[in-house]
Amino acid sequence: MLAIIGGTLLLGSDLMEGMEKRVVQTPYGDVTCYIDDADDFVLLMRHGPSHKIPPHRINHLANIDALSMLDVDGVVSLNSTGSLNPDIRPGEFLVTDDFVCFWDLPTLLEDAV
Repeated sequence: MLAIIGGTLLLGSDLMEGMEKRVVQTPYGDVTCYIDDADDFVLLMRHGPSHKIPPHRINHLANIDALSMLDVDGVVSLNSTGSLNPDIRPGEFLVTDDFVCFWDLPTLLEDAV
């Protein structure tokens, strides 16, 4: 099953129409997903079903655990953000090859050896 993790980019989209809304309970918190059994995919809106979770409050651990519990075997994540680099103009498409995180990196493997 394929999962699509969407954000602001999909806000107002009709992609969820006809999909089953399901709340998945994880040890990290509840996650709302939209499931399309016919097409074998899951849509997860990372800012929550009403888009009220700000970026720094997104529960990444719960989101990834919920997708695992739904037997998802592939994920496509759609993201949008701004840039402080004047050479990168609005509307340009970039592929990230590096990531800097100034807070704790979420992981499901905290105690793995």
